[in-house]
Amino acid sequence: MPNNPFRGRDEAIGFGLETVPGTAVAPQTFQPHLAVTLDPKTNVEEDKSALGRSESRSDSAVTEEWVEGSINAILNDLTIGYPLVNIFGQVAAALHSGETIVYDNTFTVAGPGVLPPSLTFARTSPVRSRRFAMGTLTDLEIDIKQNGFVEFTATVTAKSGATSTETVLIPGFNKFTSKHVVVKRATSLAGLTGATAMQLKSIKLKLSRKTDRFTPLGTIDPVSFDPNDFAATGSMVLRYTDTSLEDVAFLNTQQALSIALVNTDVTIGSATNPSLTFTMPKVRFSPITLDNPLDKTLSETVNFDCELDTTANYMIQAVLTNLKNGYAHA
Repeated sequence: MPNNPFRGRDEAIGFGLETVPGTAVAPQTFQPHLAVTLDPKTNVEEDKSALGRSESRSDSAVTEEWVEGSINAILNDLTIGYPLVNIFGQVAAALHSGETIVYDNTFTVAGPGVLPPSLTFARTSPVRSRRFAMGTLTDLEIDIKQNGFVEFTATVTAKSGATSTETVLIPGFNKFTSKHVVVKRATSLAGLTGATAMQLKSIKLKLSRKTDRFTPLGTIDPVSFDPNDFAATGSMVLRYTDTSLEDVAFLNTQQALSIALVNTDVTIGSATNPSLTFTMPKVRFSPITLDNPLDKTLSETVNFDCELDTTANYMIQAVLTNLKNGYAHA
């Protein structure tokens, strides 16, 4: 093994969808990243038994081990599908209208009793390569700011990992910048199509599905990360030019919201742009927070929470339009 120091950019992180949860697989893709951590964690029990002396402990033992961390990266139209299928729980693919090689991958929240497909995280560096099985996202945040790339941060957990050998191959994909983003608000889901795009400074969307780590008797490794309830929240910042959003928030009025990332600089298939669209049919805004600079335009910050719409039959769905026919294990 080399003894030379190396940089963070000398590492690579890969995703692979597991056939059997907890059984590591080879990466199906590698994700270019801005930052990555997968830190080892342990539960250590101490023996504090009295031995007729003043010292507080005489032994300890590791009773559980796993990893936790996060992946921060620029969002693209291909690799984001792996985090999406894990946090949502299920995906269905269909040919995009008028196309023969372009697909709409629709991600929806898995129903009760359905475990989201687990991932293997492959991490390789000049020091070592390891595969971390049963990878699970607990949060996925999409962060969009003026004059920048669209980014995501995935908070993850997994089993402690095993040594592997990896060959890093970066696939072709299309990225999204702030100019590719259209956010719309309407009084109903049907009204989003004809709604005027909002003029935002920034917007964040956070998908959360916390887990309970289960390590039964007879083992040191978790055998499952049991999913809890699913939630979708967010926040947006815009110039304070009228009270329309303020009034909606104060009255707790139901709204529909969509966030569309459409790379109009690229054509895939015959006439389609790669895209990722989040649709939320039932959203409630919290009362605004207003800044108050003396010499600059005022801005308002408003948080929002998504609710289950029993008519549309979903809280939030994502449609990823690209050249990939579904996201399934290899």
